[in-house]
Amino acid sequence: MALEYTSTAPVLGPRYNHPLHPQHPLSGELVAPVPGLQLGDIGKGADIVIGVPTVKRKDISYLESTLTSLFDKMYDNPISPPDISVKIIVFIGEVDEEFVRRKMTKLNQEFPKQIESKMLEVISVPTDYYPENWADSLHLQFGDPLERTKWRSKQNLDQVFLMMYIYNLNPKYYLMLEDDVIAKQGYADHIMKFAAENESKDWFYLSFCVLGAIGKLFRARNLPSYASFIHTFWNRKPLDWLQMDYVSSQVCSYDEPHQNCVKLLQKHLIAYRPSQFQHQGKVSSLDGKKQLLYDKSFGGRPK
Repeated sequence: MALEYTSTAPVLGPRYNHPLHPQHPLSGELVAPVPGLQLGDIGKGADIVIGVPTVKRKDISYLESTLTSLFDKMYDNPISPPDISVKIIVFIGEVDEEFVRRKMTKLNQEFPKQIESKMLEVISVPTDYYPENWADSLHLQFGDPLERTKWRSKQNLDQVFLMMYIYNLNPKYYLMLEDDVIAKQGYADHIMKFAAENESKDWFYLSFCVLGAIGKLFRARNLPSYASFIHTFWNRKPLDWLQMDYVSSQVCSYDEPHQNCVKLLQKHLIAYRPSQFQHQGKVSSLDGKKQLLYDKSFGGRPK
C-alpha cells in the first residue's frame, strides 16, 4: 500500500500544561489529544486496544519483534479466531520528525496487512507536547539524578497521552504494554476469558505480567480518572508506583495495619497466571541502563 502520513497537529502556541506543580490535569488538548503524525486508522469500538509506547534505543529496536509476537500469537487458533476485536496503537514518543518518519516507513513495510485491515495504527507525539525546560519542570527526589528523573517522568507523560487517545477510541479495555515484550500463544483468548470471569468485581486492573507496567488491563471507562492522577504527579514518581498509589488512596485506611492495605490491594489488582507477556529487552531506553528483569511465571528465561 502507498505510505500516507496524516499530520494533524496545527501550531497554535502552548496547548499542554506540565508545570512543576500541576494545577489542571488533562488541561488543553489532553482531553482528546491529537497526534503529530499518524499512520493508519484502527477506528473505534474494539474489545481491546493495546497501547505500545516506543522511543529511540541505542543501536537496537525491539518494537518490530514485539509487534510480530503480538500479531502471530493473538489467538489459540489463528486459523479460526474467536469473535474478539483486538487492535494495536504504537505511540512514538519522539519529536525528531526524521526518526518518526523512518520508523513509520519501516512499520508500513513490515506490517502492511495489519495497517490496511485496521489492526495497527502508529501515532507520534506533537512536537510541542513536552516541557521546553525539563530541569525547571522536575522534582529531583529518591536520589535519582536529572536524566533518570526526566526519563521516568517522560514515560508518565507518554502514557497520559496514549491513554486519553485510546479512551477516545471507545474500546472496552485498554492493555498497557511496552515495546520490548513477547507474548504467549492465545493471549487475547485468555485475557477476555479472565476479564469475563471477573466482570462483577471492582478491579482496577487485571495483571498478565508481574513486571511494572507490562500486561496491565484496564477498563477504558477508568482511563480519564487514572490519567488525571498520573498527570497530577507525573514528575514525582515512576508509573508503576503511581498505579499502587492510585488504588491505595481509594481503598486503604491509615487507621489499619499496612498488611490490611496489601490484602485490599490484591482484590483490586488481580493477577492471572501464568503470565501472558515476557520482557525481552536488555538495552533500556535510558542510556547506560541495562534491563535484566524477566517474569519467571512466563516460563523460560528470555534470550
